[in-house]
Amino acid sequence: MDYDFDDIQDKLTGDSASGGGKRHPEHHGSKTSKFIKKEFIQHNHDLRQEEARKNLEKVILSFPQFEGNEDLRNRYLDRYIGWVKECLNQKKLIFRENKDIEVEHSRSSSKGGQNVNKVETAVRVVHEITNMAVHNEETRDQLFNKEKAIHKLKQHLSDHLEDWVAYLDGKDYTTLSRYDVLEVPQNHLTF
Repeated sequence: MDYDFDDIQDKLTGDSASGGGKRHPEHHGSKTSKFIKKEFIQHNHDLRQEEARKNLEKVILSFPQFEGNEDLRNRYLDRYIGWVKECLNQKKLIFRENKDIEVEHSRSSSKGGQNVNKVETAVRVVHEITNMAVHNEETRDQLFNKEKAIHKLKQHLSDHLEDWVAYLDGKDYTTLSRYDVLEVPQNHLTF
């Protein structure tokens, strides 16, 4: 959530364009104003970083449970962190529809007459690397529902990568490891 410092400052000081004229030219140049603006920007930055951590935590806590099988857990985490690093390195979402997703079909629970109970038009798409899933049953057309679900999933994955960028805050992403992933949640993980 971004705020415009100047708009908030105008409201606080009553200097808005509709209510009292223009600011004095030296208004932005004072040391106090610059300090407040710097603190304001830092506060917004900290809020975004904490929001990113919470979003990452939700995804990490949704990872499959491996019932004490540390080898499987480590392979899953290594695949996940490898995907994150490769996406950040290439500065784009890497999405291999034929390899990284699982598509499940089911009967829709929406309106649509008898067709709803006969044809599996609802689609659930799961990104196996992140365990993120999207369900769609907007229409009675299975192909359309699948395309819409994949589109939504890609958006969620892009947002997830943006959360990593905000969370890392300029730190070198190439050094990420499974231990860094396990440290994101503030509570203790028990896989």
